[in-house]
Amino acid sequence: MANELPWLEPRYSTCRDHALDAIRAFDEICDEPEAADARAWMQEHLPPAAPSTFLHGDLLGQNILLGLGESDAPAQQLQFLRNLLRRASTGAS
Repeated sequence: MANELPWLEPRYSTCRDHALDAIRAFDEICDEPEAADARAWMQEHLPPAAPSTFLHGDLLGQNILLGLGESDAPAQQLQFLRNLLRRASTGAS
């Protein structure tokens, strides 16, 4: 997905790649002896090499979908939003 967004830099194929780059950046700015412990912890807790995804950071209440105990609740909420948008675009009420 990251490769499909040419304006998004830097690009990482996996979550692990992103974390490893962050560790490299950390190494460049921090050479204190205590940093070795932090770096070791980061290396031990790397995320999986799962594909990267695009996520915006707008955590307003209306942007969060919750379905506590309901496996299809997010899908239902998305369908509701699609219906609202469809009605708005066609002028239907």
